[in-house]
Amino acid sequence: MKKTTWIILAILLSFSSFSQTIDSLSNSKKQSLLLKSKNQNTAAIVLGGIGAIAFFAGLAGVTKVELEEGFGETEGGKGGATALLIGGTVSLGVGAFLAIESRKNKKQAAQITTGIKWEKTTPLVTNNNLPVIYPAMSIQLKLK
Repeated sequence: MKKTTWIILAILLSFSSFSQTIDSLSNSKKQSLLLKSKNQNTAAIVLGGIGAIAFFAGLAGVTKVELEEGFGETEGGKGGATALLIGGTVSLGVGAFLAIESRKNKKQAAQITTGIKWEKTTPLVTNNNLPVIYPAMSIQLKLK
């Protein structure tokens, strides 16, 4: 019984000595990613709303000018509406990009929290030339 106890203590000592340590950097990185995600999401909502308003206002202005002047004439008068249309489109695109980046940052923060990280694997080719993909996953256990 004493020998088993010493073996278990030696195993626990080696696990605690050589295991990965979870430092405060991962917690601060998680908080940083969550704050960045929140700011990006807010900016995405604001830019998306302003972009949608500008896009539809520009579309209405261009359509109104085209209906009043006719489609064949190219007289001035729709420059402001065209600028609104282009500016709204750009703003919508930037808002969508920020929303995607916000989701990526939130996902990275969740991976730090859970300690589970899914990794992409390369397909292995078998004898019949069909690719086989085995999932790879790394798990980090928090012992403290």
